[in-house]
Amino acid sequence: MNILKAFKNDRLMKSLTWLSIKEFNDLLPSFEKLYIELANKKERKRKYWWWRKGELKTIEHKLFFILFYLKIYPTYDLVIVRK
Repeated sequence: MNILKAFKNDRLMKSLTWLSIKEFNDLLPSFEKLYIELANKKERKRKYWWWRKGELKTIEHKLFFILFYLKIYPTYDLVIVRK
């Protein structure tokens, strides 16, 4: 999927993330601030030199992926029935 197309088409952006382009751009600065804070706060206990680098390079792509995942990923309510 070419997400650059979604960044230019408001209808496509809403169908993939529930947000319009304007709403996405309004959310981006606060997400970036929190992302940087959490990235600086992380303490690594082990070396992760064998892991691959992430494919999502920009903060826009990271936020888009999170919103897309939350919209598309099915959630199920677990109902426990006792007899």
